[in-house]
Amino acid sequence: MARLQVTGFVTVAKSAELSDEQKAEILKASPGKVKAVRAKLVDAAGNEVTIQGRLSLSGKGSLTARFAAKVDSFDLVEVDAEKSKADNKAANVDDLAAELLGTK
Repeated sequence: MARLQVTGFVTVAKSAELSDEQKAEILKASPGKVKAVRAKLVDAAGNEVTIQGRLSLSGKGSLTARFAAKVDSFDLVEVDAEKSKADNKAANVDDLAAELLGTK
């Protein structure tokens, strides 16, 4: 059976707008540990796939992480050639900081 190798970057949306102090607090971890971001996705067969990456600052100041995962179930589909635009609703930076720091 064909497997899909999934690699990429994840970025916390609007995290570049956080203050340097907020970013430092978010990245703070216990001795010998680092902060990581983890998300669960669902493959074409309904199986959960966990992606995880070490959280760090990107060159543009966003909180970002690189991840790699293998997926056993996927579909090849045809989609419209036209690009879809992502929802770019502005998030309140204070709410974002509170959520990431666990104070919300």
